[in-house]
Amino acid sequence: GCTRQAIIGAYGGVLFDVYGTSETKEIAWECAAGSRHINADVVHVEILDERGAMVPAGAEGEIVVTLLVNRAMPLVRYRTGDRGSLLSIRCSCGRGAPLLGVLSGREADTLELPDGTTRSPYLLTMALERIPGLAKYQIVQAERDLLRVRAVAGVTREGERAHAPALERAIADALRDELPGNVRVEVSIVERLERGAREKVRVVHPLPRTSGVPVELAAPGVSR
Repeated sequence: GCTRQAIIGAYGGVLFDVYGTSETKEIAWECAAGSRHINADVVHVEILDERGAMVPAGAEGEIVVTLLVNRAMPLVRYRTGDRGSLLSIRCSCGRGAPLLGVLSGREADTLELPDGTTRSPYLLTMALERIPGLAKYQIVQAERDLLRVRAVAGVTREGERAHAPALERAIADALRDELPGNVRVEVSIVERLERGAREKVRVVHPLPRTSGVPVELAAPGVSR
């Protein structure tokens, strides 16, 4: 996109994407032809639907990864929370590694508001990261016009544990600054955040979008 072209223009070099996570490290590498080759000797990648079933080649689903070489902390069918697809085509660069297709990333984390506009989850998380004494949090879009926040109090810059009522007000005020006035914010302070089995803590939980995200069925620079 624009950021990629800006970097290439500024440095005059060739830019290649590397896709991975903190837990799994590198999952796929971009080649000169523009395809993303899965690091198949290190990770096993599956694309699953909402029921946990495999989706057909080219169809988008959740990227689920099994590590093949990590003996210290094995991860089996680890849910990344990212979305993508597997391609059955071969890349024109000649490499035989399987291809990872469209990466819509965490597009599902985008919040659609009552007026049909959207907000990036990063606007909300960046607003909350500035609050002293906020250790962890989750934002759940319970309704189009209602966000519920579960937050864990931490230590302030003065070394004291954050006061719960003040922390609640700070969180609500920070989010309201980023949202239309008709979106309500409810905050509760909890001892810990819940997570699912084999799943990282998901910071933003939006409602499903009313408009679908287009699925790209072939990566650029590949041939059948």
